[in-house]
Amino acid sequence: MFMKEQMYKKLYKTKDFPLACTIYELGGKIDSTEWDYDQCYFVFEDEEKCLEFEVKYVRNELKVNPRTYNESMKVIKSFLYK
Repeated sequence: MFMKEQMYKKLYKTKDFPLACTIYELGGKIDSTEWDYDQCYFVFEDEEKCLEFEVKYVRNELKVNPRTYNESMKVIKSFLYK
């Protein structure tokens, strides 16, 4: 009997709220949040994909829809007040 190997992708963490909203708006899947004293880290699946978004974010190469970005902000903000 052969066991099926599972592929795991590294997680990506950021405490940058606008970046977290952007990653979520672009299709990033939030895995969890981690708290370090009073700072919240947003943890996303697929580090490689998130790093690509981060580079484009820093270079100002992204365009997002204001309405969907606003919805993303509400979702990400809800993790702060759980």
